Amino acid sequence: GYYPTITTITALDLTDPESQTSTCFAGNSSSYYVTTDAMYITDKVYSNQLRSEEGSERGKSLDGNFTIIHKFALTEKGAQYRATGSVPGLLGWKNPAFRMGAKDGKLGVITTQRPWSTRDYIHKLYILAESQDTSEYSLEIETELPNKQHPDRIGKINEDIYAARFIGDRLYL
Repeated sequence: GYYPTITTITALDLTDPESQTSTCFAGNSSSYYVTTDAMYITDKVYSNQLRSEEGSERGKSLDGNFTIIHKFALTEKGAQYRATGSVPGLLGWKNPAFRMGAKDGKLGVITTQRPWSTRDYIHKLYILAESQDTSEYSLEIETELPNKQHPDRIGKINEDIYAARFIGDRLYL
């Protein structure tokens, strides 16, 4: 169901608009999140469209769906590819960028899974960071909620999330 897609990230010097640099990304994209120093491009992959080369080993979720995330650094010289990762679940159906936030170079995302066996929304918070191994270009999951130490679910039964805002060390849903 996908069509070939090229996304172009162009940097313009406002004092010299004729001077510009562009970086192209060949791949599907379904949402974007931009901070002052990075741009994140995401794509949702449904269980019936799994692609073995794009994170399916990590993308094992309760409903089989996962989200791929690509990070580009925004520098004075333009956009530069930094890393790719994936998380189980999807970023929602309306305004997925409202489910992302960044602080200190780390990306926080809220995903939702809806297993067919329960038909209940299951929300998870993931914090991703670039791999410390400089030979890899991967975004790795540093932590997640709920987890073994903090098993309480996010939200009430059958409650969906429409927006999330990361402010300092707090997340507001």
